[in-house]
Amino acid sequence: PLCSYGVELEIIVFSHRRQVTMKKAGNLLGMILDLGEQLLICGAEVWRVEEILGELFEAYCFKKSDIWITSACIEATVQTWDDRVYTQIRGITGRSYDLDRLRRLFALVSDICDKPTGIDAVRKRLDAIMEHPGLSGREKYIATVIGAMGFAVLYGGGPADALVAAINALVVTYLIINVRDIMHNTLASTIVSAFVMEIITLAAMAGGI
Repeated sequence: PLCSYGVELEIIVFSHRRQVTMKKAGNLLGMILDLGEQLLICGAEVWRVEEILGELFEAYCFKKSDIWITSACIEATVQTWDDRVYTQIRGITGRSYDLDRLRRLFALVSDICDKPTGIDAVRKRLDAIMEHPGLSGREKYIATVIGAMGFAVLYGGGPADALVAAINALVVTYLIINVRDIMHNTLASTIVSAFVMEIITLAAMAGGI
């Protein structure tokens, strides 16, 4: 049958066009917004999350979807084939950039789009991704220092530039881990991080580094 994804669906075929009446559309919408929320928190771009949610709504055979996303919230309205409309809004509090977790979330999205499954199956995989330990605090610091120093050298910097880049990397990593858990406003936390990095860079320049 068309769209038999483990969700309670009523399939109506008319003029070779599939139409779906979803009895659990609200729960399905909530699950997709949960996925979108975690994508944003882990560092996905706003435009990419909008694109992904649109693909997920299409994969689950919603008749129409309207999505509006900022770095602070997700709002989505969907229409089922029996012309019922559902709207949910999700606030995004804080960021925790985690590229490993983001990679796992992208893989989940890809699998859903290839072969949509039921709500319980998706939530089980999403919970497993969120419970995965990921990198430890020490590993995050080491990775950011290596990356920052590598880019400094790649773009023509010398040992002094690499050192300043490493210091900035350590400070930014600390701010990402700690300050952004306190400052839920992404713009404000980004301004604070940029201000601190600028102070460090100016201090290094004044010191002749």
